[in-house]
Amino acid sequence: MELTGVMGTIHQISDKASKFAYLNLLWIFFTLVGLLFFGIFPATIAMFTVLRKIILKEDTNLFKLFWKTYKSEFLKGNLVGVVLVLINSITYINLLFFKNATEVADFLVYPMVIIGILLFLMSLFVFPVYVHFDLHFFQIFKNSFIFMILYPLSSLSIIVNSLIVLVILYQWPALGVFYSVSIIGLIIMTSANRAFQKNKEKLENAKIT
Repeated sequence: MELTGVMGTIHQISDKASKFAYLNLLWIFFTLVGLLFFGIFPATIAMFTVLRKIILKEDTNLFKLFWKTYKSEFLKGNLVGVVLVLINSITYINLLFFKNATEVADFLVYPMVIIGILLFLMSLFVFPVYVHFDLHFFQIFKNSFIFMILYPLSSLSIIVNSLIVLVILYQWPALGVFYSVSIIGLIIMTSANRAFQKNKEKLENAKIT
């Protein structure tokens, strides 16, 4: 028997809340299983895979899908993660270098800041692109950059909403165990999915015309 009205709404909210809490705990557990560094990226990819299914309202066994994705994407996920860390680390180191260098290099600081911001925004799309499209390794970064450029409002939405969540978690840190990574992941995946749908509509309209 399907609940309706107020009780139905309460049931849906509690169901979603329990799913996101469970997903957050799975992410923490499997990150630890992979000894933190080698677990964080496949666990994140598995989490985004589950979140995509939730957003598309596709029924799935949460644990089964998470575990299957974690295993199958362990190597590729870590390679993507290592590249992300290297790209952003090198950019940050270069920024510090130019900032502390002589006045001759001062003019390079501002371009490096812009590059750093763009790479950070691109990074927000990497995992959604990874789980939404079947792409080769370098195509993941290429398409992430393209979506970031084409849909800046999606990036802005991710940043604003994530900051709101972080402020809430700062006020109630105990919630972080259950609703930190999964909720921010939901924000990222939801905003990215809107960009994917808009791009799909544009391509379909282009074919018609």
